Amino acid sequence: MRTILKDVLLFQEDAPRNLTLDFATMSDGSLDSYWSIVTGKAYCSPSYPTELLTDPSIELWTSATVPQAPWAKLISGTSTVNKESTVVDDGTYSARLDIDASNSLANISQAITLPIYTWAKVSCRAKNSASGKGFGMQLGSVLSPVYTTTTSFATYKAVLKSGAANPDVALKRAGTCNSTSVYIDKCSARTPVLSTVLRLTKYLFSLGITKCSWNIVAASPAGVGMCWDSKPNPLNGLMLVHDGTNLIFDEYLNGVITNLFTTATTYVAGADIEIRHTASTTFKAYYNGSQVGADQTITDTRIINNKYHGLASFDDQSGAIKLVHTGNP
Repeated sequence: MRTILKDVLLFQEDAPRNLTLDFATMSDGSLDSYWSIVTGKAYCSPSYPTELLTDPSIELWTSATVPQAPWAKLISGTSTVNKESTVVDDGTYSARLDIDASNSLANISQAITLPIYTWAKVSCRAKNSASGKGFGMQLGSVLSPVYTTTTSFATYKAVLKSGAANPDVALKRAGTCNSTSVYIDKCSARTPVLSTVLRLTKYLFSLGITKCSWNIVAASPAGVGMCWDSKPNPLNGLMLVHDGTNLIFDEYLNGVITNLFTTATTYVAGADIEIRHTASTTFKAYYNGSQVGADQTITDTRIINNKYHGLASFDDQSGAIKLVHTGNP
């Protein structure tokens, strides 16, 4: 029998020591405004309220081939960037990237205000004049997956982590697009509200193990949070996520992020992502049952004594399968 009431109540309220939530046994339904159960997995749709791009629909142009600042273009060979008024998804204009026969570079980009190591959801509506061609997005030096476009506008999105402060957001041809046109419109770059990314429960102890098995979609990072200070306003704590390529361990202090490590780790469907708080100042990161990276020594009392632990997810494409927390006194 699939049940939800008892487990959801535990998920929302304080738990004494241990908790296991097997989402495969739960009926479909909302856990709160951001988390829900769908066909045996828990998904998160975090809040991304603030647009960081200026002129996100690329309406303003200095000339027929130059978008108005802060948008900029980058081209090579005989590829071009053009103002498009016929093939448009939003507003009056879109950007058309005409790719030459040599598949030379063409993109549009804009610098945004963003602290280092911050996650941002980059998205846009895009299409190509021919089906099966590549399209990509970039945040600083961090690339999205290469998406395969069709001849109809569709939404493409990726949650990417800034490797430097104030990076460029770039929308670009990717893969093989020679002798075709890429159309880009309705772009966006937004950062999430952290309390909507995390799904926390307060336990008796800060020490213990928090782990969850996940099916991860590339550029839809998800994992677990441990030792957070608050459920409604989390500022201090640890987060471990997999983004389909890397395992990423971050420390948050007053909302400022420090990356403890980012390590290429082969994705395995349904693998556990876990943090082990084994001693007062010792934390370990595990993926698929094996430790990744060295033990992390964290001494800040704004983190190590906190008792809120749980899920973390930055987008609605990755699904949590089973959450287990085991507390140690």
